[in-house]
Amino acid sequence: MPIPRASLPLPLIRPMAAFTLLAALVTPASAQEPTLTIGGKAVSGWKVSGEGHLSRATKGSDLEVRVLDETTPFNAVGWSVPFEMPRGKWKLEMETRGDAGSSLFLGLRAGGGTLGRDQWMKLDGSPQKVSFQFHAGPSNRPAALILGLGMKENAGKTLRLSAIRLEAVQPPSFPEIPEKEATDALLSPGQPPLPFRPEVFGHNLAAITWQGTARNPPFLWDPELQKPAEAWSGLLGAFPIHLMRFHWGNEFPWRDAVGPLADRKPVRHDLWNEVYGTRAGFDEFLGWLDRLPGRPRASIIASPLRPVQELADLVGYLNATNGPMAERRAKNGHPAPYGVAFWELGNETDWKNRKDLDVMRAETEEERAKRRTFTVEDYISRCRERILAMRAVDPSIRFYPHAQTSPWFHLPAEAYKAEWHRELVRQLGPLIDGIAVHPYYDGYTVTDCLKDVDLILEDIERLKPPGRKLTVWVSEHAKWVNYEKEEERPQSWGLGGAVSTADFLMRLLARPGVEAANYWCYEKSGPWRLLGDDAQDGGSRRFPTAIHHAYRLLNLAALATVRPLSVQTSGESPKGYAYTLTALAFEGPGKRSLVVANRSEDRPFLVRPPAGMAFPPSAQQAILTAKSFRASPVSDDPDAVACTEGRASLGADARGRFWRVPPRCLATLVWAVE
Repeated sequence: MPIPRASLPLPLIRPMAAFTLLAALVTPASAQEPTLTIGGKAVSGWKVSGEGHLSRATKGSDLEVRVLDETTPFNAVGWSVPFEMPRGKWKLEMETRGDAGSSLFLGLRAGGGTLGRDQWMKLDGSPQKVSFQFHAGPSNRPAALILGLGMKENAGKTLRLSAIRLEAVQPPSFPEIPEKEATDALLSPGQPPLPFRPEVFGHNLAAITWQGTARNPPFLWDPELQKPAEAWSGLLGAFPIHLMRFHWGNEFPWRDAVGPLADRKPVRHDLWNEVYGTRAGFDEFLGWLDRLPGRPRASIIASPLRPVQELADLVGYLNATNGPMAERRAKNGHPAPYGVAFWELGNETDWKNRKDLDVMRAETEEERAKRRTFTVEDYISRCRERILAMRAVDPSIRFYPHAQTSPWFHLPAEAYKAEWHRELVRQLGPLIDGIAVHPYYDGYTVTDCLKDVDLILEDIERLKPPGRKLTVWVSEHAKWVNYEKEEERPQSWGLGGAVSTADFLMRLLARPGVEAANYWCYEKSGPWRLLGDDAQDGGSRRFPTAIHHAYRLLNLAALATVRPLSVQTSGESPKGYAYTLTALAFEGPGKRSLVVANRSEDRPFLVRPPAGMAFPPSAQQAILTAKSFRASPVSDDPDAVACTEGRASLGADARGRFWRVPPRCLATLVWAVE
């Protein structure tokens, strides 16, 4: 996926403790140290660090700090005072001015833990504002605001800080939206039934999450006990995953993450500029999949940037029944082959020449010119060489080169990108099994993203070798968010994200040329996630995001056959969309089900069944909803979305039975038939 670059370097890395706000920190003209006010009461008794290395003075309402020498540790300046920190979300703000070339470090500490994310700012002599948020849980521990002004680059320089304040951020409130009058939603068959393809309900797991780093240990695997982490077992067992893509980027040396723990090496990784641990390694990941419901299949990135023989050996290690790599795997505790069939040829390798990773931004002419250093011809050449070497080890494995990133082929300004995947089909068609693509919606609507998927499907049919079946694999998808604004990140896993993701998946199931799809990603941190916890608040609660609820409901409704449905409604559609409801039916022996995603903020619908699908008097119903599409489960409000389930009576009138579907929801109905 497109990974955000950190806007500020983070040289001090400690585990984050979760927290949130209700205080004011000010710098009066009469004091050389700040005064902390909580609930209107000033707290005194500050302890000051850095004496002898720094000078402090007040200049009007500013606090002036000057670094006297080059030997001071970077976090030497600080003030601390014990107080009870109320639980909640907090915001630290200040204004600063520093000599050109100086650097300001900001970090909040309590009880040895880091509150929020440490911040660095390079100062240029002009006034600059600082603002960041963090969480606080109930504690009676010393809290400290650290102003890191050591380091050689600050020696002899002066920084001024003013308007320092610590404020409570009130959680967002979503007022009740009055419902409009319910109107009919008429369902009709959209196309003939199709076999259900469970791999469309797949997921991604990032190696950085699985293996952990110095500041974030693995959370799904207990490296001390060498077994799955029990705290997450309830959520992990809630639904089958079907297909798990292991995302280790383009430069991962797999040999360092297998074998005896004592022989493994930490991996400095290109993608997140992190050092990965390897105590939760590659074998542990594949063994962990065997423990999950449905024993999901694994998919692996075979990067064309890695050596050919290394990738051939990886196929042998995972799939061979004999030979040196099979013997090595058996020696490491897994005699049977893992049988990995899905292989993606790199992760967005065409993106390496971009100045940033913002997939929503069109390229400049200069950036387009730079692409010539890594052309589609170069990519094809690298892929061909690796496909031949890897298939020589296991002829059964399937290969998927990726379409260009990002795939907005439907936009006239971006049409040139379509030639990338067309050349893949023309030149690699006899060797590959499909094209991988990474659409992120809202941003561009689900409709627009599907236009790109459809264009690839059309190009495949037009250009593929005779008799060859090629498919599309959506190996990453999710609701796009502005990840640089942490307050926007929850929108990816909130109700709006869940409804868009369900809508996208339902429409993928109506496209038989789409073989599989993997949600980004199976996480509890970062801009996208299925899982939530309140560990940052010092708690131990684990809770599902709206995305987790959505996948559970989709899997509960899934049966052997998919019946795509057309929907006719009246009224205005949501902004950017030409429709309000998406509906999909499933059929299996003795059972039927219906899934509906309602994009309307305020309109309920009376859903009328299609011909040949009679509703029973009652059925098992599940409804995922919230007060607003922007509602998101977070540590402060893990129950911001509600998923209600139970037996429900269906309505009836002169036109027959109907199912009442509320606004802004994902809803499922399941019933038995003779």
